[in-house]
Amino acid sequence: MLTKPEYTQEQLKKAFDTVCSKQHWKLPIDTTIENADLNLIEYAIIHFTGSVPTFTPIMGTAVVRVQADGYYIAVGA
Repeated sequence: MLTKPEYTQEQLKKAFDTVCSKQHWKLPIDTTIENADLNLIEYAIIHFTGSVPTFTPIMGTAVVRVQADGYYIAVGA
C-alpha cells in the first residue's frame, strides 16, 4: 500500500494554485506544467477537488498536460 507523502497545507495550496482554473478553483483542470513536482501536484488536486488527475507527457518537451474533473464534478454538483 502506498503511503501519502506528508505535505503541508501551504505546499498543497501553492501547487494547486499553479494548475487550478483561474475562473474558479472548482472548475475542471486542463493545463500544462513543467515536468517537476508531479507527485505534489497530484496530491494537491486530490486534496482540494477530490478528483484524480491524469498526466500526459507532451512529446519532445519537459511539459506535461494535467487534466482533472475538478471539485464540482467530483462531488456531483
